Amino acid sequence: MRTPFVKSKSDFCGIADIHCDLIVMSSHGYSGVTRWMLGSVAEKVLRKAPCPVLVIRSSRPIWRVLVPLDGSPLAEAALQPALAVAAGLGAEVTLLRAIGAPEAEVLKQLDKVEKGLSQRVLEDMSAAAKTYLREVSDRHRRAGAEIKTAVVDGSAAAGILDYAEARDMDLIAMSTHGRTGLQRWIYGSVTEKVLHGAQHSMLVVRPSG
Repeated sequence: MRTPFVKSKSDFCGIADIHCDLIVMSSHGYSGVTRWMLGSVAEKVLRKAPCPVLVIRSSRPIWRVLVPLDGSPLAEAALQPALAVAAGLGAEVTLLRAIGAPEAEVLKQLDKVEKGLSQRVLEDMSAAAKTYLREVSDRHRRAGAEIKTAVVDGSAAAGILDYAEARDMDLIAMSTHGRTGLQRWIYGSVTEKVLHGAQHSMLVVRPSG
């Protein structure tokens, strides 16, 4: 029988050998600092856990779940666990795509080629992002369950953090993947930046394989 979660500190030593569906743990801040910092135990679990890890940073109920996507299968791997958690808690889900605009110099060069070209490029990027999110939400929509979508400007990590704060999100669900023995975070380090910069609870998913 698969266990639903791990709750003993002693269990963390052999975390990779434990067969469970979800690990739930808390993280705390240090010295009155308002942003949450991952403790050494939490970080080790996040790097080695064979299943999704739910890091709780607030005692308030989870009603709003944010799932940032970048168009990659890696990012989308967080969808099913996030939807399962949301369904169990009766929470609403929002899919978010942050689109970083090209550098100002690039936009300037585009307008030299054709007047107004830079604006059309930005509009096309936004339209493509909205279409992508709509297609993803349609694939995962369940009867009676609404999945909202949102597109924001700005770099990925900053866009995610700003949106989560402005919309008072309760949980951010993201994927990550490790290299060299799961010792390094990738996914553009976006997940790591959000983990260390957000005050929100986090659901971190590492796809199998």
